[in-house]
Amino acid sequence: MPKKVAVLGAGSWGTALTTLLPAVESIHLWARNPALAHDIDVNRTNSRYLSGIAIGKNTYATSNLAEALFQAEVVVVAVPSSGIRSTLLEARELIDFDRLALIVSASKGLEDDTGFRMSEVISDTLSNDGFIDDTSTTNVIVALSGPNLALEIAQGIPTASVAASPNDEAAMSCQRLFMGPTFR
Repeated sequence: MPKKVAVLGAGSWGTALTTLLPAVESIHLWARNPALAHDIDVNRTNSRYLSGIAIGKNTYATSNLAEALFQAEVVVVAVPSSGIRSTLLEARELIDFDRLALIVSASKGLEDDTGFRMSEVISDTLSNDGFIDDTSTTNVIVALSGPNLALEIAQGIPTASVAASPNDEAAMSCQRLFMGPTFR
């Protein structure tokens, strides 16, 4: 189990994903909006996007991307598809690629300009650093997606998703990370 997970995107989906990680020592939930990050940290709920759902004591909200990514072993990308490339262009200088074991693409959709899937945008944006190698057992992208709703996941309603990657070990690592009594 990783010690630190960074979740980029404090909307309903990113926030819901943090609720699936109670065994992780430290989750840093990045919000672009400083007021939202402060509200989440102080009130222990995301009243704007996922009202009434308690934020775990192991989750820390921040609007500082460097703080969110510092020593992260897993990065979950849950920002809207229109903002993934710009967010990752900023983030790639802050990611410790030697420490990183997994990037989870949790955003849905296609990039308008290229038609790329979100996992392809991540690969394209980060490959300039020589990071992405889908044949290795570490440092790979896994797409996490399914026919589910953030609120239902956060409420503990049983549901399932797919963790897909060209690297079977990476996909299984993602499954182990997120799987729990109500999420498969």
